[in-house]
Amino acid sequence: MMSETDLKQRHQLVLTALQGLSQSEVMTVLGGVMQELSGQPASETPRSTSEELITRLSRLKVEKDPEIREFVHSLSGEPVEQIAEKCKARFGSRAPSKSAIYSYIKRLKRRRTTGE
Repeated sequence: MMSETDLKQRHQLVLTALQGLSQSEVMTVLGGVMQELSGQPASETPRSTSEELITRLSRLKVEKDPEIREFVHSLSGEPVEQIAEKCKARFGSRAPSKSAIYSYIKRLKRRRTTGE
């Protein structure tokens, strides 16, 4: 296992190498590296564009599923714990976690205050 110092140095090298690339290009490069490191042939790797990958990584389950998103909005003002319980009862395994609901609500509040 690498030391923390070595990991930080590798981290900086990777950041330097990726500098100047768009988010999409970074995801494409990192996706290819991960594929190569895992030893998977291209045919075994699920096909997706880098934009889809960015979306999957950056969006919460609440944001990805319109039905869940609408349900959470309908419960506006209720405590996160109650929203999570009601989501679990209604959506079962599709239900977002309490932390995902909390993060989603926090994002909404931030967007409202910043006007995004």
